Order: sequence, then structure tokens, then C-alpha cells
Amino acid sequence: MNLVAILSHFIFRTSPSDLQVVAGVLNNTVESSEETKVVREVTDVIIHEEFNDYTLINDIAILKVGIIFKYKKEIFYFLWIGNTHVTVTEHCW
Repeated sequence: MNLVAILSHFIFRTSPSDLQVVAGVLNNTVESSEETKVVREVTDVIIHEEFNDYTLINDIAILKVGIIFKYKKEIFYFLWIGNTHVTVTEHCW
């Protein structure tokens, strides 16, 4: 998986070169082992074309990373289907 969803208001005035995606950590604390931490550089940011930074309508963006995240127990994928959260236990797309 090389796409990550995020709220636009966190990053809408930020260059992709100033962003990183960190996975496999819990609150970025000592509890999170460096062995599980995976860092990826962001190569592109796609902000919803109708995002409004005042009202926060359409507050969604996609970050594209250059190197995919490979599945492991500390990094899992999930999908939202309607109002249902589905955890994906293997790379399935």
C-alpha cells in the first residue's frame, strides 16, 4: 500500500518534501520499538478539490509514498465500507 488517508487541515499548506509517514509505532513513544518503526517519504499530496480550510468541509487528503508499506503485525491495513471498519490481515489489492 502506498496511499495514506489524512485530514487535509493537517497538511494543506505543507510541501510533500516536508512530510513523512511513520507506521508501526504507538504514539511515537519508547513503547514503540525501533524494530517496528517504518518511515516513508511523501512523494505527492492530493487534497480534496473542494476542501474549505475555514469550514473544514471535505477535509480529506491522500498522501502518496514512494515505497510501499509491507504488511506485518505492527502495520495493518483497514478499509471503511459504508459505516463498517474492516481490518485486512494480508496484502489483498
